[in-house]
Amino acid sequence: MENIDECASDPCSNGGVCTDLVNSFTCYCADGYDGITCDSDIDECASDPCSNGGVCTDLVNSFTCYCADGYDGITCDSDIDECASDPCSNGGVCTDLVNSFTCYCADGYDGITCDSDIDECASDPCSNGGVCTDLVNSFTCYCADGYDGITCDSDIDECASDPCSNGGVCTDLVNSFTCYCADGYDGITCDSDIDECASDPCSNGGVCTDLVNSFTCYCADGYDGITCDSDIDECASDPCSNGGVCTDLVNSFTCYCADGYDGITCDSDIDECASDPCSNGGVCTDLVNSFTCYCADGYDGITCDSDIDECASNPCLNGGVCTDLVNSFTCYCADGYDGITCDSDIDECASNPCLNGGVCSDLVNSFTCYCADGYDGITCDSG
Repeated sequence: MENIDECASDPCSNGGVCTDLVNSFTCYCADGYDGITCDSDIDECASDPCSNGGVCTDLVNSFTCYCADGYDGITCDSDIDECASDPCSNGGVCTDLVNSFTCYCADGYDGITCDSDIDECASDPCSNGGVCTDLVNSFTCYCADGYDGITCDSDIDECASDPCSNGGVCTDLVNSFTCYCADGYDGITCDSDIDECASDPCSNGGVCTDLVNSFTCYCADGYDGITCDSDIDECASDPCSNGGVCTDLVNSFTCYCADGYDGITCDSDIDECASDPCSNGGVCTDLVNSFTCYCADGYDGITCDSDIDECASNPCLNGGVCTDLVNSFTCYCADGYDGITCDSDIDECASNPCLNGGVCSDLVNSFTCYCADGYDGITCDSG
């Protein structure tokens, strides 16, 4: 019996080497493949070889890692040292981070790479208008007149020489002083006696009389107050009635009355019925800023000027024609009907039109006679 060579058909894929067996074969696969016929590519990414978020791409018997920013190496296991390039200027100390770095700057510098000289003048340290000059990690203030100190925060005391006369109280200002003089004195150093009427203190035509360290004002009618500057409020007594709004005038007032009222103090109710607004016998009742008309039968509307259409409800039945009247209507009935609303069918049999024992049947605007034997005709009058 002859042995069949199962390797003759070249069953092993991807460079696998075939060994013939009895009624079988074995494939010895090239690196990177497996399976009975070496047709399966081994997934080298299945073991997740790429570290730190690297993305694995499977190759034949190998793999490639595409590393996340900040990492390198075959399996992305190496943190790139961003401090290797010495990025920190001016004596700054570099600390490596993932895909980044931090510089700890020397005093007086800042910025991502410590390349910026900190402007110590940026915080505006010089008070009271002092001019700042920036230095490295320091500053100098050139102070405005009247101030001194490192930051110009000290006000020079111009009151130290006691410049105010006659009991005046000195208040220190910037590079100056003010004297608050005792009553009756003025001037920069309180050396002048004041004429209290010189400033014309009395308002609104008031007449001033000078006193010692004081004055008196005699006020014109309608004004009061020490200097006649207060308009006497004639509205204070609430003179306007019925919601009227008071406007104060000089020694007088005006009332702006609410709708429906008039008079100097709005105490008169305007009679809106005086113009006889209600038509067609309507009776007017006066209200505040309004009126109501009680209309005679057959009329409506605010002033009773509308004749109520009694035909609007279609009262006439069975084809009757309605004619509107005042507080009434008339129906003109179609033939065969009567009644106020044409609701009654006229009984044409009421007159006994059927002769000789004929029986009458009423119709609309007509009748039919059912004649006794031996008679005919519309009214059974023919033998």
